[in-house]
Amino acid sequence: MRFSKLLIFIKILIFGFAFFYVDNASAQKKKRSITIKIEKQDTLDIYKKIQKVAFRRKFTKILYQAVFIDPAPLKYDKKSLSDKQKTEDPNLKFKASIIRSIEIIVLDPFGYSANDTTRTIVNPLQKTANKTHVTTSRWVVRNRLLFKKNESVELLKISESERLLRQARYINDARIFLTNSDDKTDSVDILVIVHDKWTIDPSISAGSSGGTIRLRDKNLLGMGHTFEQKIGYNFSAGYSLSGNYNFSNINNTYVSSDLFYYNSKLTTELGVSFDRSFYSPLTKYAGGMLIIKTWGTFNFYDSIKSVNTAYNLDFTNSDVWVAKSYRPGSSKSVNSKNRAIIGALRFADKRFQARPNYSVDTAKSNFNSSLYLGSLGYSLRKYYKDQYIYRFGANEDVPEGLMIQLVYGYLSKSTDIRRKYSGIEVSHGKHYKKIGYLSGNVSYGTFYKLGEKNNSTFNTGFYYFSDLSLERKWYVRQFVSGKFTTGFNKPLAERITLKSKEMYGFNAGTLTGTSKLILNFETVTYAPYNIIGFKFAPVAFISLGILQTETTKLFESKLYQAYSVGLLLRNESLLNSSFEITFGAFPNQPGFDKAVYKLNPVTSFTLKVRSFEISKPSPVGYE
Repeated sequence: MRFSKLLIFIKILIFGFAFFYVDNASAQKKKRSITIKIEKQDTLDIYKKIQKVAFRRKFTKILYQAVFIDPAPLKYDKKSLSDKQKTEDPNLKFKASIIRSIEIIVLDPFGYSANDTTRTIVNPLQKTANKTHVTTSRWVVRNRLLFKKNESVELLKISESERLLRQARYINDARIFLTNSDDKTDSVDILVIVHDKWTIDPSISAGSSGGTIRLRDKNLLGMGHTFEQKIGYNFSAGYSLSGNYNFSNINNTYVSSDLFYYNSKLTTELGVSFDRSFYSPLTKYAGGMLIIKTWGTFNFYDSIKSVNTAYNLDFTNSDVWVAKSYRPGSSKSVNSKNRAIIGALRFADKRFQARPNYSVDTAKSNFNSSLYLGSLGYSLRKYYKDQYIYRFGANEDVPEGLMIQLVYGYLSKSTDIRRKYSGIEVSHGKHYKKIGYLSGNVSYGTFYKLGEKNNSTFNTGFYYFSDLSLERKWYVRQFVSGKFTTGFNKPLAERITLKSKEMYGFNAGTLTGTSKLILNFETVTYAPYNIIGFKFAPVAFISLGILQTETTKLFESKLYQAYSVGLLLRNESLLNSSFEITFGAFPNQPGFDKAVYKLNPVTSFTLKVRSFEISKPSPVGYE
């Protein structure tokens, strides 16, 4: 029985790889450059007809303007990039020049593009929305730049500034251009173009158990701050309130701060945090601080007296870490500027001011603890631009690099003798010519003390996506990823499961285990057709997962499956030009006797690649 299930798993694995690689392999044999070609079709007649009918009535005119913009030819701003274009810096000729001036242009959300500032096709409703929108202040944009006027041009600072602008939650796209109108001087003018996002984001959700109203502004008053407020109601638990205010990049320090709270019938929580990451390879210092105060309840049912008693819980969580990077060598090569040796220290503490005694809390789940960790690591990270990964031609920053981190420390609990901890993590990612992008990671960590078995965790995984290939006028990119997690001598309270985000919406319910293996296959195809103004990209997903439990070994366990198909859509004639829809099937989801089908189980289409950034020291995650 064991070998038969193993054989089935291997067959599915071979089929998956064959399905995703055969076409790609054939494409690689054809040595040709790929350019995105647009069919010369006039598909705007239908919009003109709809507009003609809609403008006969005031109501239908308003309805038309709420959905469509004025008809215009559909075209992509960018072609796919060759391997040379991915690594070539167009600003190389301006190296070491003096920055004479910096001009910042902030474009409204609707009707503009960072690649083409002349595009201003907007209808009256979009004009109203642009006037209502508070554009990002220029000082906010300037705060994210790593260069200043009268400095020498450093190419890494230019490329990193552009990437950091695109990374901001309130910016849709950004470009930085260097120009020299006078060839006789060694000075350059820099133009920074930022395309804003529409950042007011209200939402309402409802279900059989209650609902939630959320109001969020990701760029409050154009200052780059985020304000969010939620009001929830549950028929059994009553009302809940939660809110968050984020200060982004305080005074050009790249220090961000969060103020947050949560309040319900059973729990109240207040917190504040400050954080500065190694946001760029050029960063020398990083660190953070977190303080959370919680008031809650611990419910205890006395089976002898048949009485349910609520005990007060009052505790504080604090977490502080600092880190320093050192750039080895004095070489001016690109790799030298992108690599660093990083040392870090961390202290995390949980202290109870009120809690039940252990005669009531027999599981001893409420205990004081202190975590002391130190780490030493090596980081090499850089980025290259690519397109048509998950977006229709927009620039996407793909990280390459190497990260090695050693962690050592100890965990002290009031219910246990102090345990030492040691761990190691290694990850690497690179784009290979004519093959694609491949990254992998391995990590192992263990808590140990004399006389007891080690509590250990092992993780490994990989992520691959192919170069953009041409298959009968269809532009195809393929993805394969895998993850394996296992634990040794874990307490009964520590168990893992197959997460929904790992398996495209699969719901494991109460299913838990000690080890898991997941394989995912994705295909994204950009169609060469323009159907009534729509450019579309069909997507397909396959996920396979197995979970080892106390009673079954890994390859003797049930093979869980998830299948999804969908469409990424873009239409420049619509107010919201890009959107997606997916449909998922789950043949053997736990708790159901037959297949389960879901609408939109996959809602996040982003590049899931780590940045090879070293952050605060942490134990290897068992999740």
